[in-house]
Amino acid sequence: EFGIVLVGFATASAFLLAFGTRFEKFRNLPEAITSIFMGFLGDISLTELRAANYWLGPLLFIIFLLLGIFVLLNMFIAIIGEAYSTTKEDMRREAAARKVANDPSAQDLIQLYMRH
Repeated sequence: EFGIVLVGFATASAFLLAFGTRFEKFRNLPEAITSIFMGFLGDISLTELRAANYWLGPLLFIIFLLLGIFVLLNMFIAIIGEAYSTTKEDMRREAAARKVANDPSAQDLIQLYMRH
């Protein structure tokens, strides 16, 4: 979560500095942040960015996309890793419980305990 905010804020600041005087949607930081996240969803005109600055516009946008995808992919991998660890621990506990349930000496102890 923090990574997305950091990447978005940094990129919005860069777009504000580079294009704030040329585009209404980058004239202040809140609008730049909104515009850059809308751009991540595909609502940005690369033609306008290229017309404003042939190299810097598309370059900044591609950097933002790559960083955003990298952060989201890392979050996805962290979620999958946590789910894997939880499932692995649950399976280990179930295996230990089955081992105790199938152990004859454990069965004798359980029966002895149930008598008292």
